[in-house]
Amino acid sequence: LAKAQFLADDGHPDQGLALLKDYRAKAATDLENWDIAYARYLEMTHDADAKPEWLALSNKYPNDSRAQWLVLSAPSIQADHDAAGKIIERRRPLIGDADFSLKLARARWLLEDKPNQTQINEASSMLAEMAKGSPDVLAPHLLLAQCFEQTGNETGAIEQLQMAVALSPDSSAILIELTRLLENQGSNDRSGRDDGTIFARSSLGQLVGDAHVIRRDPTAAGEFTLSASDVRALTSTKPVMKLRREFGPRSKPRFDVIRSVLVRFPSG
Repeated sequence: LAKAQFLADDGHPDQGLALLKDYRAKAATDLENWDIAYARYLEMTHDADAKPEWLALSNKYPNDSRAQWLVLSAPSIQADHDAAGKIIERRRPLIGDADFSLKLARARWLLEDKPNQTQINEASSMLAEMAKGSPDVLAPHLLLAQCFEQTGNETGAIEQLQMAVALSPDSSAILIELTRLLENQGSNDRSGRDDGTIFARSSLGQLVGDAHVIRRDPTAAGEFTLSASDVRALTSTKPVMKLRREFGPRSKPRFDVIRSVLVRFPSG
């Protein structure tokens, strides 16, 4: 596989494939690993035959849990919702429904491809149990937040993302997702107000960008249609306190997230 990969990296994927195919055909032992190496090479080179090869491998070794997991992990299989579902079901009798990785894979699968309410409920039940039993594992909290948001439970989603931020404080992606929900909740809380705020006027992606730009150049605030108080909050050395005075102590969680965003995009 290393030689084939070298050829692919050097711009000769067809030669690498021919080499690997020849070694595979001549192999008298360790056939499963050669089959896996061949499928991996096809995946690595984005060959159209990658998915059919993984599926063939799954059918060839139906009782091999390792082989089934490798098939399920392949990007070309992950991109095919139906195929991934079949592999998950094939693994269930091999390792049992209590296996953490299998439950996580099934929950993720249930939430993909426009899930219906029954699928969301099943995923929520599994993820709630996983999050309770393994509170220090990040993935169940993220997926459970997705479940809650899809059912309209923004408070539950926010709680799960707050736990996720605590587990992975350096993840800007989680922080942005949390702020998006806090922004949406804050906008709903202030539906009757017309004074304009950072949260009402900025989407989440814009919020981070606005903070970065305005901290560097306060005169750019007009591009983002922010109010004067917004600019003062973003350019202040104590933006959290200014925002808190404007909106009151009930919004403290939102200010904590804003502070974290600003720390990641310091002025200067």
